[in-house]
Formats: sequence, structure tokens, C-alpha cells
Amino acid sequence: LKILAGLRQEWFQDITNYKNPDETSFRNSKLLYRLGVTYSITDHINIYGTYLTGYQPQSNTVTLMPNTGSFTGAESAAKFKPLISDLKEIGMKAKLFGRSMVSAAFYEINQKNVLINANNPAEPDELIQRGADRSRGFEAEFSGYITPQWSVYGGYSYIDARIMKSANPALEGQRKENTSKNAANIWTRYNFSNRTVLKNFGVGMGMLYQSSKIPWFTRDFEIP
Repeated sequence: LKILAGLRQEWFQDITNYKNPDETSFRNSKLLYRLGVTYSITDHINIYGTYLTGYQPQSNTVTLMPNTGSFTGAESAAKFKPLISDLKEIGMKAKLFGRSMVSAAFYEINQKNVLINANNPAEPDELIQRGADRSRGFEAEFSGYITPQWSVYGGYSYIDARIMKSANPALEGQRKENTSKNAANIWTRYNFSNRTVLKNFGVGMGMLYQSSKIPWFTRDFEIP
């Protein structure tokens, strides 16, 4: 059994027009913590659990949106609160047959003060903050070698991403934008043996699938 715990204090300062007469700035700070537990069932199979918190300041530098250039000083700090998040995850990792790896995990991600486009036709770059989003899901991956030269990798993920709090009550409980519920991929590669004329060469191919998602700018249709 292994336990990992940590604390981190972050301080953030955004300065606009540095060392100029009209210099403005604001500060954010946050105490972050994390906890992880790993238990080895066998020498090749481990299960784990993780909880951690996250923090990202919002500023004209971070957002990189044209209309945020004037959001400085106290106005900026008041308008855009920092993005706050936490992650809970449990999963397993295993090594099979000495040359293959398999992993699977269930997780939940919560975010508060999410910065999104306001969908205002008169101000296309206008930003607003949404109260909270939640994503719950499952993901699995495998990788390994079929032969010493032939490798394969694949994965699948399911995400149920929902809007939990919003200034528009009609959006609460609805799907989060720009997030596919299902995604899968598989990739394979063959490296030619050094005993052939094609030594140091390889060939590979793969496929990626994502289910439909709702675009950021409208909920009238889904992107296939």
C-alpha cells in the first residue's frame, strides 16, 4: 500500500502595461491539495484512487480573447473569478503476459466559474462565466506487442458531461458543449526487422471515432 499526499499554495499576479504610467494589476491565490492511494494486488496488478484540486486564474493573458484587453485591475478580478476544479478517480493498471498493459478508470471532474462565450451576436467575443460543470466517465486503454515487431494500442472513453449551475436555469442538467459522450481509437505499427532491406522503417495505421457533440455557439443542432 502506498499513500501520496501534498499541499501547494499558489499566488498569481497579472500585470498589464508593466512599468507604464497606466499599469494595472490584480492578484489571486489558492491552496491546493491532493491525495493518492495505490494498492498492489499482485506484482503486475495495481488499483488506485486519487483526489486532487485544481485552480486556473482568469485574465486577459490567460483567455487570449480580443475583448478582454480592457479587463484589468479590480474590474478584471471582479468580472472573472478563477476556475476552480476537483478530480475524483478510481482505477486499475495491469501488465499482462509480460509485454501488454491494460488500464481502466472511473472518474468525476467538477469545475466552477467556467469561462464561455456569451453568444451575443452584437459582441461575438464577449465572455461570461457559468456556475458549475460536472463530468463523469469511464476510460480504458490497452497497449502491447503481438510480435516483437508488431505493436498495437487502443482506447475507449465514455463521458457524461453536464451543466450543473447556470444563469439560465433551462441549461441546468443539459449536456456540456464540445464534449462527445463516446470516443474510441485503435492504432497499430509494424517495424521491419534489421535483417531485411527495410530495416529502420515501419508502417502504421489507425482509426479514431467520436460521437456527436453540441457546439459552443448554439444548441440548435449537434456536430456529428
